[in-house]
Amino acid sequence: MLALRMLERVPDGSWRDLVERCGGHPLHLPQVHLGDRSEKGLRYLVFHRGQDEVACAPAFVSTPSLHRLRGRPRLLTLPTSPALAASAAAERQEIYGRLIEGCRAMGCRRLAVEHAWGDDLTDVPPLAASITIRVVEFVLDLQPPLDDLLAGMHKAHRKNIRRAEKLGLQVRAETSLTALEELRRLQQVSAGRSAERGSGFAVRDAAYYRRVHERVYGAGIGEVLLAYSGEACVGALAYLQAAGKGITVRSGCTSAGYESYAMYLLHHALLGRAKALGLRRLNLGGVPAEAEGESHPQHGLYEFKRGFGGIAQLRTAVEADL
Repeated sequence: MLALRMLERVPDGSWRDLVERCGGHPLHLPQVHLGDRSEKGLRYLVFHRGQDEVACAPAFVSTPSLHRLRGRPRLLTLPTSPALAASAAAERQEIYGRLIEGCRAMGCRRLAVEHAWGDDLTDVPPLAASITIRVVEFVLDLQPPLDDLLAGMHKAHRKNIRRAEKLGLQVRAETSLTALEELRRLQQVSAGRSAERGSGFAVRDAAYYRRVHERVYGAGIGEVLLAYSGEACVGALAYLQAAGKGITVRSGCTSAGYESYAMYLLHHALLGRAKALGLRRLNLGGVPAEAEGESHPQHGLYEFKRGFGGIAQLRTAVEADL
């Protein structure tokens, strides 16, 4: 019989081993989320069949201040869907059923499951009616040789990589706080550019990047790739890696970087870095599912991500009253 344990503490090494055994990815490491979540609310969810642990996920318990004033129940948030071992694939719906039961048992009456490298929950009856976000992510199989991965890209992407190389752009991999600060600066530039096109995004404050450096990049869970034109940093791409998988999480670029195809070169460099680390899958991140339409403000980003040859996969987020 399938059961769920909710733990407040698990040794880091043991958790990482479990995530890998369950086929998880970097977003299943709780420290990745502690830049903007309270460690006090962290819970480790372990699904098991007898003595066999078959699925796992980090989760966070919170009571938003407005709800607290109104005496409303707590919220359990999973920043990504549970990692699910291959042996438990047939029990997927039962795992979500146990999750709902466990959420209620701990006094939560609201459950949120976020979309990043998550699941398509449209076939999970208790949650399907509460879907809030639909996103398409592009995931690359890194097991073929690098030349084969290059050949699988859109020809325009291959051409733009060569253009960036001819312009003399150089890529450096770093884990320093200075690199994260440079990434933040470039994100601010990109956010302004996106806002002009009707799809701006928020950039986190400097304190957030200091926390992320301490818990994530300084701990070797990811890197920042920086593209330089001479001495000027014109592009940046951050990624996380764990359990044989990687995912891009943030990027930024100056006008000079866009003009010199820096983002194409950074993604190409990331493929090489990922293969050198022995990663088997690389998630290039997602865009709204609606961005497939040519009129959508993020259609260009959709085509950019798709052009690297990854498989498009639908992810959904839910926020459900229990």
